[in-house]
Amino acid sequence: MLKNSFWIILFAFGGILSSQTVHSWKGTLTFSGKALRINFHIESTASGCKATMDSPDQGAYGITFSQCHLVNDSIYLTAPQMMAEYRGRFLTSDSIQGIWAQGGVELPLNLKPFSPDKNSGSIRRPQTPKPPFVYRSIDLTFQNEKDGIRLAGTLTLPKDSGKTLYPAVVLVSGSGPQNRDEEIFGHKPFAVLADYLTQRGIAVLRYDDRGTGASEGEFKQGTSEDFSKDAEAAWRLLAQHPEIHPGKIGIIGHSEGGFIAAMIAARNRKVAFLVSLAGPGIPHDQLLMEQSKALMPPDGEDIQKTLAFNQACYNLIKTEKNPEILDAQIRKLCLDYYLAGNNDYPEGKKAAEKQAEAMRQAILSPWFKAFIQSNPGDYWKKVKCPVLALNGELDLQVLPVSNLRGIQKNLPKKTKLQSCFIEMNGLNHWFQPAITGKPEEYGDITTTFSESALNAIGDWIGKTIK
Repeated sequence: MLKNSFWIILFAFGGILSSQTVHSWKGTLTFSGKALRINFHIESTASGCKATMDSPDQGAYGITFSQCHLVNDSIYLTAPQMMAEYRGRFLTSDSIQGIWAQGGVELPLNLKPFSPDKNSGSIRRPQTPKPPFVYRSIDLTFQNEKDGIRLAGTLTLPKDSGKTLYPAVVLVSGSGPQNRDEEIFGHKPFAVLADYLTQRGIAVLRYDDRGTGASEGEFKQGTSEDFSKDAEAAWRLLAQHPEIHPGKIGIIGHSEGGFIAAMIAARNRKVAFLVSLAGPGIPHDQLLMEQSKALMPPDGEDIQKTLAFNQACYNLIKTEKNPEILDAQIRKLCLDYYLAGNNDYPEGKKAAEKQAEAMRQAILSPWFKAFIQSNPGDYWKKVKCPVLALNGELDLQVLPVSNLRGIQKNLPKKTKLQSCFIEMNGLNHWFQPAITGKPEEYGDITTTFSESALNAIGDWIGKTIK
């Protein structure tokens, strides 16, 4: 909800095409006086095209579009989970005129071909697992019977010993539509985590979120409760597997996934253990306010105005039960907020009104309303299995002190004695070794998942399931 944090808008989009090979294009996206260099890499495929995008100014490389279509002289790129699209037309063989549209705002983005420097902006992700693997990796599908959704994922199993049942975990991703690897900026943290744990004798199931990758369903209509049913369906699949020990199946959740893991463990007493990776432990409105204060520059414009706007929205969502009144009041808050800053927007009043409408829709989305109305403490109080709660010292999205303290405070006394709470020095929200912890660093850091964090997870699970 930060008006000036445009990097968040660019979190995951990508590409442009021309003929039957890989082509690279570059352009500049200008918004509210800020300019961002954008590079596209487009490749034709048997079914059409695929595209990736780099944003060098944000340290973001290899970000993938979910859809890419080439029709006559036009290119269409879409990212439904972001409510965003790119529409371009080839004016000549070396010129594309286009529009980037997101959240009710349309911005010109014209492109020219270029030859990328192979030694510049290359993605180094040495931890990403590559075959041949020393374990079995099986792509599969499973059913969320409650919602009638078929989900797709990957199960990694240790080499068959022929004499033992394996412990296992389900990996649950954080907020936003994620693929089974929880891929971000070319990093694949869940692939790295699955590789590490499987080599330690633990089976791992990771899956594409509903409506993402090869999974069915519609992501944007889902809530944390809906996503918890998907994750529990994955847990049940493991519980029925002939090579997995039914009494040694846990859940590892990252960020919102930690909250989802707590939701499942609170109602399912058969969950053997739970690992919360930067999971929330305080009310979500409080968490987001802490996040906003941590991420906003101390000398930024209108910080207090933005914080007041955020808090007013959260308060309304938590207290107003009449949906029509809530809609009207949120609409007014958004219009007042964006129109008051209209002089800052070269796009003018019309663009500000579109921004206000896009913000209203985001605030009133099913997921966001349910997220603000929920309190992780209500679920941690009911968790009976051992818990490992890890947070990075430099995490600016789920701040470590308040959230670790919240989880520890709310767990039942017996559970607390079986659990472990660790703030890991020098690590960010993604458990990368970082300098500041700011999101702008994520793409620049070569390490995908700190070895110290991997070891902490593996060692704790090993001791817990003995």
